[in-house]
Amino acid sequence: DYEVYLANGTKVEFTLQGDWKEVKCPGSAVPATIVPPAISKYVKAKFPNSTIVKIDKKYGGYDVELNNDMELKFDKNGNFLTYDD
Repeated sequence: DYEVYLANGTKVEFTLQGDWKEVKCPGSAVPATIVPPAISKYVKAKFPNSTIVKIDKKYGGYDVELNNDMELKFDKNGNFLTYDD
């Protein structure tokens, strides 16, 4: 894995193949272009005052953290599964 830290505090972790694996943006939102549309739609509908500050691409799905410290799990198609403890 490769980790890249940007001047604004953003951390991006890549696989050996060059695909992003984790994006963490403390203090700002993760770029909308990398968030699957179904996840963006769900977050906007259920948490309109929150933004995604971290997204992890895992085998079989995604883990998302919002700026209110809520953590959500989604399947590989962006369907909501559960809240993470």
